[in-house]
Amino acid sequence: METAAFIAEVPGLSASERERLLAWGQKRFHRFRCRDGLAGGLFKRAPRSLNALQQLLGKNMANWGIERENVGNRGWLRLCSKAEFQERLMGKEIAERWRRLAAASLDKATKREVRQANARRRVIKEKIKQAKARRLAEAFAALAAGVQQRKEETEARRSAKTALFNEQRFGLLSPRVTYSEEELDNCSSWQEVQCRRKDFPQPAWKNREDEREAQIAREREVSQRAVALATALLDL
Repeated sequence: METAAFIAEVPGLSASERERLLAWGQKRFHRFRCRDGLAGGLFKRAPRSLNALQQLLGKNMANWGIERENVGNRGWLRLCSKAEFQERLMGKEIAERWRRLAAASLDKATKREVRQANARRRVIKEKIKQAKARRLAEAFAALAAGVQQRKEETEARRSAKTALFNEQRFGLLSPRVTYSEEELDNCSSWQEVQCRRKDFPQPAWKNREDEREAQIAREREVSQRAVALATALLDL
């Protein structure tokens, strides 16, 4: 057995006697403890012999006025291993230390788990936020696409009706004559527009403007035909 410590049986010590023994032992040994009728410590340097250690501690206790209750017990002090010393004299202390370490470790682990859980929650919230933003963007994009498509369809329909009305009205497709949105949306021919305008007459200046635009278109058409005819004659 490895000899690294000693244990002495010192029952019946008063509080002051125990303090005196502790003050002496803590100067000479590692981890010197005194409790539950036992005293002992880890050697800084091994004693010459067990007998020398017994005589040293016995004489000191006698000098301090401490009367040992077990004077007749020759084995009141014995050598032991570090493990036995820790078990007999430091068991409660070590257990308490382990308890504190375990509690600190648990607290640390709990805090780490809380941090990880909070981090996971933040990630989940951010993903939910991003998903909501994507869905909202997609919804707006779909809505905008629908609005744009309807706008383009409306513009194409109104443009076609404008050309139709001008052809029916002036015999021309090209005049830059415009009609109200109500006329384009509710009428299907120039005749219907005329009927509507009986109830909602156009301003005189608008009629004059329409006629002027139609005259410009006629003159442009005549000019284009003349140019086309002249070009054809030159090619002959």
